Amino acid sequence: MKIVGVDPGVRNLGFAVFEDKELITSGVIVTGERSYVELFLRFSLLLYYHHPRVVVVEGAFQRSKFANPHIEAIALIKTVTEAMNINTYTYAPSTWKKILLSNGWAKKEEAREYLKSLGYEVKSQHEADAICLALTYLKEEKENVCYGRR
Repeated sequence: MKIVGVDPGVRNLGFAVFEDKELITSGVIVTGERSYVELFLRFSLLLYYHHPRVVVVEGAFQRSKFANPHIEAIALIKTVTEAMNINTYTYAPSTWKKILLSNGWAKKEEAREYLKSLGYEVKSQHEADAICLALTYLKEEKENVCYGRR
């Protein structure tokens, strides 16, 4: 089973593709100045190429200067996944951090250190968050629970 973890952003969208609990590829889709069309096309191609069963997305921040672009990116992602008939799960930042790192208020550096301890080498925080989101879903699937919203 393939799953894609996504750290949403209009300018920088982190992604991680897992197949049978193994990381296949990860990275960041970098677009121009709030380029929704470019993001739509590149994200659609990523999903078309990998044919995931599940996409796991980080939910919106509340009371943040990044909230609106973040929400717009989430809406775009959900539009693409719905059109492609792919199940989508959303985890609030504090939820996936609590599940994966045992601390809902963990700092970004803690997530990167956790990934490093598992042998993952990440180039950006967006990529790290995407990998963490996918690992959260995989952990919950293994434990047969799911706190992500569908």
